[in-house]
Amino acid sequence: MVLYSEPYVELKEKIGLSEMSEFENSFVCGLIKEKRPSKILEIGVAAGGTTTVIMNCLNKLNLASEMYSVDLSPDYYRNPEKKCGFLVDEIGISISGKYQLYTGNVIAEYIEEIGSNIDFLIIDTIHSCPGEILDFLAVLPFLKDHATVVLHDVGMHYEYSPRAFATQLLMDVVSADIILENDDSREGGYPNIAAFTCNDGTKAYLYQVFSALNISWSYVPKEQHLESYRKIYRQYYSKELLDVFEVAVQLNKKCLQRNRDKVLSGIAELSDLLQWVKDADSVYIYGKGDRGSKIYDILEQNHIHICSYIVTKKSQEEDDCVEIKDAVLAEKDKVIVAASGFTWKAMVVQLNEKKICNYKVISDNINILLGMI
Repeated sequence: MVLYSEPYVELKEKIGLSEMSEFENSFVCGLIKEKRPSKILEIGVAAGGTTTVIMNCLNKLNLASEMYSVDLSPDYYRNPEKKCGFLVDEIGISISGKYQLYTGNVIAEYIEEIGSNIDFLIIDTIHSCPGEILDFLAVLPFLKDHATVVLHDVGMHYEYSPRAFATQLLMDVVSADIILENDDSREGGYPNIAAFTCNDGTKAYLYQVFSALNISWSYVPKEQHLESYRKIYRQYYSKELLDVFEVAVQLNKKCLQRNRDKVLSGIAELSDLLQWVKDADSVYIYGKGDRGSKIYDILEQNHIHICSYIVTKKSQEEDDCVEIKDAVLAEKDKVIVAASGFTWKAMVVQLNEKKICNYKVISDNINILLGMI
């Protein structure tokens, strides 16, 4: 495909708030120019920057397409004093075809009203599981054969949030023809936007997409929203696939609650650990791996000086470490054992052999907390 930048460049100074870069807007417009869709659905609107660029693209191509935009929030998430999609009215852009904005609910609640024969879909919502996967499955029965699906923020997990991989996951599990263009402005050239064209296998091989809902969720949608998705799935998918969805909902609800409880306990236990080391003459961290480094940073941020790392065996470059065999600690010195699994048990044995008794092992809950940093 060929990028088409003019629709964005013409509006660049006016929109300013587009959630997509020039490359990403040009990617979308290039696909519209190539595919010439008659019915476009955009899920995820925000200020409406991308909406206005698409409208400008349709006008420049003389396409009388229908366009529908949907967002869960009635207000612009960065400024609640503004309405979702406000840029469309502020810029005063319109299209010769039909345009309608739906806000306040998930796409599953509106999709039957929007109707079938959608041949161009843009998904740009929460980016964390189960978001985009739920949305795609709700819209799929209404997509035209060989429809184009655009996925924004496929590389977001590299830059902002390691759990923002829902669009990448969807692209990896769907049976379709993938469209990727190198973005030289990004490290490694891997783009933050991708697309796929539905093929004969897209609706035939859906187990993988439903099964992707078993990847750990970052949040659980409200029950009313889950029921909206459930209603669509029940109507358009088999009982086998619906069962996969129900099990994923059940397990993720329990898992998220369990993890939430562990994180809250981890916060309390970390606070107790910081309090414990405050009156130490010197503080040592046994273990210089990922957990040890994170504990080091947390202690420094709380103005607690770390005397040294303790390690089982140090390399020549590790000047900030002392080997356990050479460690000599005073009575009021304290050691935090930063390890997990069975490793900490061997470290405790070594400390006891050295008659170093003033230590604490970071708990499993603190380990879970550190794993999120």
